Amino acid sequence: AFFLVLRFGFSFFGGAIVDRVGTRRSLVVLGVAITLAQCIFAAGVSIRSIWLTLVGRVLYGLAGETFTVAQNVILAEWFAGRELAFSFGITLSFCRSGSVLNNYFSPFLAEKLSLDFSVWFGAIVCAACVACIFALVPYELATSAALKRLARHHRAGGGSAPRVRTVSVAGRAVSVFLGPVRALTL
Repeated sequence: AFFLVLRFGFSFFGGAIVDRVGTRRSLVVLGVAITLAQCIFAAGVSIRSIWLTLVGRVLYGLAGETFTVAQNVILAEWFAGRELAFSFGITLSFCRSGSVLNNYFSPFLAEKLSLDFSVWFGAIVCAACVACIFALVPYELATSAALKRLARHHRAGGGSAPRVRTVSVAGRAVSVFLGPVRALTL
């Protein structure tokens, strides 16, 4: 419950932090923070320290909410109209799928192997998601630059629309799928 209260309260400040630090940097820093928080939680479970587990969950909650804000900023920059609603729907579906998978696999792993393995497996999943973030950043940079060029061209009101390269479309597609993969751990 403490974890959820912090998640709710910190959401209000997440936007200001992302605006000040920047979206890409926020994603990287917060992804690493989420992974470290999960490692702290797992260490607390392994050594049976309630205080260490609470610290891990608090840090996870604070970083997780701000990460969600940064993720939504990227979606809002990349998509418009019905595309925006659809992208939010996909992201939310992946998040809920992650919760369902966690609710199934964590008890399964704890029962079949051990509780310690179950929580450390969560840390491994978080680390894999950080790798996805690092893969996402170059695509996000390219997409942001392309969107800025399109906006400048549209404001100038002249000529034909800039050409969209297949590589840009492929990069955007990869980005759209890597973002929700990261969301599975939240």
